[in-house]
Amino acid sequence: MSNTDNSSVPMDDESEVGNENATTKSTKVGDKRKSEYWNHFWDFRDPVTKKIVQVKCKYCEKMLTVSNWKFDETACRLGLARMVIVDEQPFSIVEREGFSHKGKEIGKVVEACILKWEIEDRLFSLTVDNASSNDVAVGYLKTHFHDKLVLEGSFFHMRCACHVLNLIVKDGLSSVKSSIARIRAAVRYVRSSPSRAKLFAHSSMLVKVSCKGSVCLDVATRWNSTFLMLETALKFEKAFNRFAEDDPDFSRELKDGVPTQEDWVNAKVLSLCLKLFYESTKKMSGSLYVTTNLYFHEVLEVLSCLIEWENSTNMDIRIMGRQMREKFDKYYGDLGKTNIMMLVAVVLDPRYKLRFLKYSFKKLYPNDFAKFDVICDNLYDNVQKLFNHYDAIIASSSSKNNRNINVANVDNGSENLSSSNSEQMKKFYDDFDEEESDFIVEKSELDYYLEEARERRVEGEMFDILGWWKEKSDKYKVLSTLAKDILAIPISTVSSESAFSTSGRILDQFRSSLGPNMVEALVCTQDWLRASNVCIDIERFLEDVQKYEEELDGSDTGITQVNEFVGNN
Repeated sequence: MSNTDNSSVPMDDESEVGNENATTKSTKVGDKRKSEYWNHFWDFRDPVTKKIVQVKCKYCEKMLTVSNWKFDETACRLGLARMVIVDEQPFSIVEREGFSHKGKEIGKVVEACILKWEIEDRLFSLTVDNASSNDVAVGYLKTHFHDKLVLEGSFFHMRCACHVLNLIVKDGLSSVKSSIARIRAAVRYVRSSPSRAKLFAHSSMLVKVSCKGSVCLDVATRWNSTFLMLETALKFEKAFNRFAEDDPDFSRELKDGVPTQEDWVNAKVLSLCLKLFYESTKKMSGSLYVTTNLYFHEVLEVLSCLIEWENSTNMDIRIMGRQMREKFDKYYGDLGKTNIMMLVAVVLDPRYKLRFLKYSFKKLYPNDFAKFDVICDNLYDNVQKLFNHYDAIIASSSSKNNRNINVANVDNGSENLSSSNSEQMKKFYDDFDEEESDFIVEKSELDYYLEEARERRVEGEMFDILGWWKEKSDKYKVLSTLAKDILAIPISTVSSESAFSTSGRILDQFRSSLGPNMVEALVCTQDWLRASNVCIDIERFLEDVQKYEEELDGSDTGITQVNEFVGNN
């Protein structure tokens, strides 16, 4: 058989290509695409330069970049003209360079803020998104604040846990994106006009849909809004099937077709999968309670679900689980890459301590005892180093307070003693101490804490870990100080109270004229003065928004749009 035989590769006829943005012309004289591999890709051209910028595989639908970007003065001029004319941007946007996103420049800005706020002596960790520029920025800060960081900044860099979860979800969604796309198109069609919304409401009534709300459209780049779209759309599955019969244009206008039964099955499973990440993200990005000690438990729960999805009988879910697991292992597969502070936080949780971590590692590495021992030993060594560091600081502080103790009375009393008897008794007691020291093993606060019985764990109960350490501060003076610093570490760069809602975070046309200092003051005082124990929940607003839109449209139904709250923060 010839080496050029491609019988095993399925070939698509050009007439069957349904992507109107793709170009699949045959190779012409002068066209650089002479390779036969171009037959397996759709190409996408820049609308201005007409050059190929990306290709899409006809089988797996993955997007690939086929060339590196080169500076084009003409394209830049056209882009600038579009910004000024279409986006109504002022000419002043090109008068200065603007902010550089290089790691060193970010580090300098953060350094300036730290010095301005005078907190350089109180630095413990810095939580940032997972980006190479942030890695450089953290390295810059560690270099410049090296002497002021705990243990020379060994645990200074903290990666945002929610950002990692976001990367895991995005990788998994690519396997079922066709089902999501059809449901999204159906929702968009219903939302496109008041008359269609009214007809859809009528179809819902005929099939007796019990849900009072309506469908909501997601922001395609925000998986949390996709979860809410699927969750609400599933309640109207029967309504969509009836709507296809009531509106003949529904099937004709949807390029990829109406949602199939398989799409709804995938949506149900996917909704359950996304709910796990949605709840974990909200829990780990809270700002009204301690999150550091939740990190390890949420990672364990995600891993457990990924293992279950990898063994699913549903092919799409199995593929999704494998893709998510690959990304999960990239960040969490090796615990050595995880900031050790997240494990120390579990040790400092009196409900779990070191025993829970040893139990978990044993389950995670059942056949690798060597790795299990290395992780446990490394963890204990780091906890001991931290304890010794804080113990030295507290001891130094205590010695300064005790320097002025008056010992004059001790000297006066010694004059009444016989010098010979004094020396004999001193030797007597010193010999006793030396002999007894061979049988005494000194224990530190850390040893006593780890040996002490764990606090009872109550399922579903919010444990006040800071309150517990406050009560035990007299007993564990060093550990309570250490716990106070470690438990204060945020594991997310954005709080859930603003991550899933832009309420109270918008700069309108009036506030945008304020100076940066005033905006900063308003944002801070809002958090301080309006602090609440109730987290913002998007779902609670859906019905209110629907009623508001009903009043605007004057129709019998309203359509809720999630991106009023999600994706623009």
